[in-house]
Amino acid sequence: MIPLREVSISLQTSNFPTMHHFYQELLGPPQREKAGAWAFFKAGSVALVLWANKQPCQQGESFQLVLNVAHLEQAAAALPEGATDGAIQQASHGRELFFSDPDGNRLILYQPHHQPAGV
Repeated sequence: MIPLREVSISLQTSNFPTMHHFYQELLGPPQREKAGAWAFFKAGSVALVLWANKQPCQQGESFQLVLNVAHLEQAAAALPEGATDGAIQQASHGRELFFSDPDGNRLILYQPHHQPAGV
């Protein structure tokens, strides 16, 4: 089992302004955002990250389950065998490893650059 800090849903969209407005009406203002690029909404235990994508996503590619971890290499080592054949990638917001469940759904192990105190 992987020790998780948070689980969030990630949605990519080529229609960012409309989607941003929709989720702001639904969940309230984002807690953090970069105008026109991404927005992080949190309502109760639900976290949603909305990403702008210039290209329309293929069906099934816009939704991702994001597993926020404190130690990416340790979490990656705990994945079931064959879950990933990719490498850890560096992003502007942290490090991530993409993988899939047995049905092909996209998941991301994610370690942010800035860790909360005590982690």
